[in-house]
Amino acid sequence: MCYHYPVVDFRQVKNSLKKKILELPPIVPLALVPIVLIAALYFRFRGDIVAARVNGEAISRLALIRELERSYGQQALDNLVTRKLVEQAAEEEDISLNSVDVSLELAEIEKTAEQQGQDLDQVLGQQGFNREDLIKELRFQKVIEELASSDVSVSQDEVDQYWQENQSLFGEDAEKVEVEPQIREMIKNQKANEQIQQWLSGLRNEANIKYFLDF
Repeated sequence: MCYHYPVVDFRQVKNSLKKKILELPPIVPLALVPIVLIAALYFRFRGDIVAARVNGEAISRLALIRELERSYGQQALDNLVTRKLVEQAAEEEDISLNSVDVSLELAEIEKTAEQQGQDLDQVLGQQGFNREDLIKELRFQKVIEELASSDVSVSQDEVDQYWQENQSLFGEDAEKVEVEPQIREMIKNQKANEQIQQWLSGLRNEANIKYFLDF
């Protein structure tokens, strides 16, 4: 089976329903504790228990999680496995993800958002992310590039061939000399991504991975 391992698309639902159980007053009769506790938890965490209502009928969060697992469980698990492998490889190379500087990349992304008349934090919020999540993913991407990529070169022949095969993508008025830097960067990124995929494939092939869930 051939895998294509995504690098940056790592989303997880954070579930926290473990605490807040010792808040009942001591005068509550012991026999009523389970009923009162269940009711209290329901009204306190009903947003966590009920995901939606359709004509008064509830769709539980558990049903939502099961559907997500059925549809995307294997992909999400593979993403987590890949992330763990990369973290282990970074530790072996004495690379700390928290120490990776991504300020330039973050500034460039924020500048692009502003040029489009958008606020970066609002855009991230609409996707269920925040700035901290973005920084984490940028660091992860940068570490992968450092571990997997060597210097990538692009020849003039490759640029010329790309222009000949894809000239229509740049519009009728486009001049080759004007778009050549863009073409060179596109080819470079493609080559780097291919190297990363090959490196990740090798990492998984050499690892001892055991799956305990069957989706």
